[in-house]
Amino acid sequence: MNQDIEHFIGKCAVCKEYRNSNCKEPLRPQEIPSRPWAKVAADMFQIKGSEYHLCVDYYSKYPENVRMPTTTSPQTITAFKSVFARHGITSELFTDNGPQFSSYAFKKFAIEWDCVHTTSSPRYLQSNGQAERCKLAEESRRIWR
Repeated sequence: MNQDIEHFIGKCAVCKEYRNSNCKEPLRPQEIPSRPWAKVAADMFQIKGSEYHLCVDYYSKYPENVRMPTTTSPQTITAFKSVFARHGITSELFTDNGPQFSSYAFKKFAIEWDCVHTTSSPRYLQSNGQAERCKLAEESRRIWR
């Protein structure tokens, strides 16, 4: 009976016209910044029990990993400061809405360091594709060591 219903609906012109289309949203490429480290994507990841902070430059795609004892906001801010000391202060930070990035301390840090903090959805990994791609590459590299 289910097959009969599916067959009928599949041939129904009115049903075809008004059914929901589940087409994927087209990818929207990010604009390339004018200089290195002007825009940075960041995320956290874990390998073999160790926590890492990942920063990826949107201009060069260069990743920076910082091993962290914990993933609290103060530790995350310290990791950003060490990356900024090597590469310069960024104009825009792009992160997910993880607790270390959405805390009051982190928002205050972004304002004090004159960084625009843009966030993506923590449940939609593709929206922070730059960091997610590097996380996958880094995890693969460390696993196969």
